[in-house]
Amino acid sequence: MKIKKKYAPVILEELKLGREHIENLDLLEELVFDCLSLNKAGLQERWLGIGKILYANAIRLELDEDIDQLTSFARSVAGEIISPKAHRDWWGNGSSWESQNYRNFPPFIKKGSGVRMSPDGILSPEESQHFMAGMFLWVVRTDKDMHADAQAILDAAPMKLLLLERL
Repeated sequence: MKIKKKYAPVILEELKLGREHIENLDLLEELVFDCLSLNKAGLQERWLGIGKILYANAIRLELDEDIDQLTSFARSVAGEIISPKAHRDWWGNGSSWESQNYRNFPPFIKKGSGVRMSPDGILSPEESQHFMAGMFLWVVRTDKDMHADAQAILDAAPMKLLLLERL
Protein backbone atom coordinates (compact mmCIF):
# COMPACT_ATOMS: atom_id res chain seq x y z
CA MET A 1 0.00 0.00 0.00
CA LYS A 2 1.59 3.23 -1.13
CA ILE A 3 0.95 6.55 0.56
CA LYS A 4 -0.27 9.00 -2.07
CA LYS A 5 1.76 12.15 -2.56
CA LYS A 6 -1.23 14.28 -1.59
CA TYR A 7 -1.03 12.86 1.95
CA ALA A 8 2.44 14.21 2.72
CA PRO A 9 1.41 17.90 2.92
CA VAL A 10 -1.60 16.90 5.04
CA ILE A 11 0.68 14.99 7.40
CA LEU A 12 3.05 17.94 7.69
CA GLU A 13 0.14 20.28 8.36
CA GLU A 14 -1.25 17.94 11.00
CA LEU A 15 2.15 17.78 12.70
CA LYS A 16 2.45 21.57 12.39
CA LEU A 17 5.82 21.17 10.70
CA GLY A 18 6.63 23.67 7.96
CA ARG A 19 8.29 22.75 4.69
CA GLU A 20 11.41 24.50 5.95
CA HIS A 21 11.75 21.76 8.59
CA ILE A 22 11.85 19.01 6.00
CA GLU A 23 14.84 19.17 3.68
CA ASN A 24 13.51 16.52 1.36
CA LEU A 25 9.80 15.77 1.23
CA ASP A 26 10.45 12.92 -1.19
CA LEU A 27 12.63 11.26 1.46
CA LEU A 28 9.76 11.52 3.93
CA GLU A 29 7.40 9.87 1.45
CA GLU A 30 10.00 7.19 0.79
CA LEU A 31 10.26 6.45 4.50
CA VAL A 32 6.50 6.18 4.87
CA PHE A 33 6.31 3.83 1.90
CA ASP A 34 9.21 1.71 3.18
CA CYS A 35 7.55 1.37 6.58
CA LEU A 36 4.33 0.20 4.98
CA SER A 37 6.13 -2.43 2.91
CA LEU A 38 8.22 -3.98 5.70
CA ASN A 39 5.82 -6.89 6.07
CA LYS A 40 7.37 -8.32 2.90
CA ALA A 41 10.68 -8.56 4.78
CA GLY A 42 9.07 -10.16 7.85
CA LEU A 43 9.83 -7.15 10.05
CA GLN A 44 6.29 -5.81 10.32
CA GLU A 45 5.67 -6.69 13.97
CA ARG A 46 8.95 -5.27 15.22
CA TRP A 47 8.59 -2.11 13.18
CA LEU A 48 5.04 -1.59 14.44
CA GLY A 49 6.38 -1.87 18.00
CA ILE A 50 8.65 1.08 17.32
CA GLY A 51 5.89 2.93 15.49
CA LYS A 52 3.41 2.53 18.35
CA ILE A 53 5.81 4.13 20.81
CA LEU A 54 6.63 6.96 18.43
CA TYR A 55 2.94 7.51 17.75
CA ALA A 56 2.14 7.67 21.45
CA ASN A 57 5.01 10.09 22.02
CA ALA A 58 3.86 12.27 19.12
CA ILE A 59 0.38 12.50 20.62
CA ARG A 60 1.87 13.30 24.02
CA LEU A 61 4.20 15.99 22.71
CA GLU A 62 1.68 17.33 20.17
CA LEU A 63 4.66 18.38 18.05
CA ASP A 64 3.51 21.97 17.90
CA GLU A 65 6.27 23.96 19.57
CA ASP A 66 9.69 23.05 18.30
CA ILE A 67 11.32 20.68 15.86
CA ASP A 68 13.61 19.59 18.72
CA GLN A 69 10.67 17.65 20.15
CA LEU A 70 10.83 15.36 17.15
CA THR A 71 14.48 14.59 17.83
CA SER A 72 13.64 14.20 21.48
CA PHE A 73 11.08 11.44 21.08
CA ALA A 74 13.18 9.76 18.39
CA ARG A 75 16.05 9.57 20.86
CA SER A 76 13.62 8.28 23.47
CA VAL A 77 12.38 5.43 21.32
CA ALA A 78 15.90 4.57 20.20
CA GLY A 79 16.95 4.20 23.81
CA GLU A 80 13.87 2.48 25.17
CA ILE A 81 12.12 0.19 22.76
CA ILE A 82 14.66 -1.65 20.61
CA SER A 83 16.21 -3.78 23.34
CA PRO A 84 16.94 -3.71 27.09
CA LYS A 85 20.68 -3.75 26.36
CA ALA A 86 20.31 -0.80 23.99
CA HIS A 87 18.32 0.97 26.68
CA ARG A 88 21.13 0.46 29.19
CA ASP A 89 23.73 1.57 26.65
CA TRP A 90 21.75 4.71 25.90
CA TRP A 91 20.64 5.71 29.39
CA GLY A 92 23.49 4.26 31.46
CA ASN A 93 22.37 3.38 34.98
CA GLY A 94 19.29 5.57 34.73
CA SER A 95 15.94 4.09 33.82
CA SER A 96 12.72 5.47 32.41
CA TRP A 97 10.93 2.12 32.25
CA GLU A 98 7.86 1.20 34.22
CA SER A 99 7.02 -2.48 34.61
CA GLN A 100 3.56 -3.67 33.62
CA ASN A 101 2.11 -7.17 33.70
CA TYR A 102 2.29 -7.78 29.98
CA ARG A 103 4.92 -5.39 28.66
CA ASN A 104 7.34 -2.65 29.64
CA PHE A 105 6.49 0.85 28.50
CA PRO A 106 7.94 4.22 29.41
CA PRO A 107 5.64 5.61 32.12
CA PHE A 108 4.47 8.63 30.12
CA ILE A 109 2.83 6.52 27.40
CA LYS A 110 -0.90 5.94 27.74
CA LYS A 111 -1.78 2.47 26.55
CA GLY A 112 -4.93 1.84 24.54
CA SER A 113 -5.13 5.30 23.03
CA GLY A 114 -7.45 5.40 20.03
CA VAL A 115 -6.39 8.89 19.00
CA ARG A 116 -5.76 9.37 15.30
CA MET A 117 -3.04 11.64 14.08
CA SER A 118 -5.58 13.30 11.79
CA PRO A 119 -9.03 14.31 13.09
CA ASP A 120 -10.29 13.87 9.52
CA GLY A 121 -9.13 10.28 9.46
CA ILE A 122 -6.58 10.79 6.69
CA LEU A 123 -4.39 8.21 8.39
CA SER A 124 -5.70 5.28 10.37
CA PRO A 125 -3.98 4.53 13.72
CA GLU A 126 -1.96 1.76 12.07
CA GLU A 127 -0.87 4.02 9.22
CA SER A 128 0.01 6.70 11.75
CA GLN A 129 2.18 4.21 13.63
CA HIS A 130 3.97 3.33 10.41
CA PHE A 131 4.42 7.01 9.72
CA MET A 132 5.91 7.69 13.14
CA ALA A 133 8.37 4.84 12.62
CA GLY A 134 9.27 6.56 9.37
CA MET A 135 9.76 9.81 11.24
CA PHE A 136 12.21 8.06 13.56
CA LEU A 137 14.12 6.92 10.49
CA TRP A 138 14.02 10.46 9.13
CA VAL A 139 15.44 11.93 12.34
CA VAL A 140 18.23 9.37 12.44
CA ARG A 141 19.13 10.17 8.85
CA THR A 142 19.05 13.95 9.25
CA ASP A 143 20.44 14.42 12.78
CA LYS A 144 24.16 13.93 12.15
CA ASP A 145 24.95 14.09 15.88
CA MET A 146 22.79 11.03 16.43
CA HIS A 147 24.23 8.72 13.76
CA ALA A 148 26.93 6.99 15.81
CA ASP A 149 24.73 6.55 18.87
CA ALA A 150 21.83 5.29 16.79
CA GLN A 151 24.04 2.78 15.01
CA ALA A 152 25.35 1.48 18.35
CA ILE A 153 21.78 1.06 19.57
CA LEU A 154 20.76 -0.77 16.42
CA ASP A 155 23.82 -3.02 16.66
CA ALA A 156 22.78 -3.95 20.21
CA ALA A 157 19.28 -4.92 19.09
CA PRO A 158 18.47 -8.64 18.94
CA MET A 159 17.31 -8.25 15.35
CA LYS A 160 18.69 -5.55 13.09
CA LEU A 161 16.27 -3.56 11.03
CA LEU A 162 17.57 -4.13 7.53
CA LEU A 163 16.03 -0.92 6.29
CA LEU A 164 18.28 1.13 8.55
CA GLU A 165 21.37 -0.11 6.73
CA ARG A 166 20.76 2.82 4.39
CA LEU A 167 22.31 5.06 7.03
